[in-house]
Amino acid sequence: MRKMEVYIANKDLVKNRFYGITTLILPATQDAISDALYRAEVENNKAYSIDCCSGWPEFLEQIINNMDKKSLGEVNLLAYQVGQMDEFEIQTLEGAIQLREEENADVPVTIKEVINLAYNLDCYEYRPYVTDDFTLGSIALENNLLDTISGLSEDVLELLDLEKVGQEMRRCDMGTFTKDGYILPNRKAHQELYDGIQLPEIPDMPKGVISVLLVSADKEQEDGVWLELPASKNDMKNVLKQIG
Repeated sequence: MRKMEVYIANKDLVKNRFYGITTLILPATQDAISDALYRAEVENNKAYSIDCCSGWPEFLEQIINNMDKKSLGEVNLLAYQVGQMDEFEIQTLEGAIQLREEENADVPVTIKEVINLAYNLDCYEYRPYVTDDFTLGSIALENNLLDTISGLSEDVLELLDLEKVGQEMRRCDMGTFTKDGYILPNRKAHQELYDGIQLPEIPDMPKGVISVLLVSADKEQEDGVWLELPASKNDMKNVLKQIG
């Protein structure tokens, strides 16, 4: 699973030269989140900032850092979902967010919207490497995808401007180009996982009193294994076997 890091800071203390910014690796357990907020001296609903740093897809890091309103719990939920994505899914998410931004450019995308988009990637069709109207028009022509030119003779089709065909295809699809491909919404309805109030529980996260992540010193690039404490001798032996 991809690991993503955030900086957490109490907004009232961040200008104090003796104040140290707290870092946290996401996705994290609730205990780890509570500990990070405590170390950052964020208590009693005090205002705090979250800045994504290493490990995040570049486009997502910029979007999240530009958001005025976001909680650590929300960013953690998003990190959990993104952490399980492959490169194709990450590019699909980038396209889905871009479609939303183009649909309503005057209203910045919210963390709630990004979370729900991340859980609704099956509502989009993504075509990597298709990055311009000429290429899209060629595909539409070869596969007879555009109703407005369906049935025309071969002689007429050869005279068509492929770039304009691509533009018409994009208009009909309500699609857009990203830097890596072409994306369009399909007919599947979006499901709202997060209502903006009650965060859904993250599955498969440790729930012990204390949770520690053990990583082999010889295999630091691997994800490691969570151990919930207190633990039995058998549990500790099993974890040590898993990390080698």
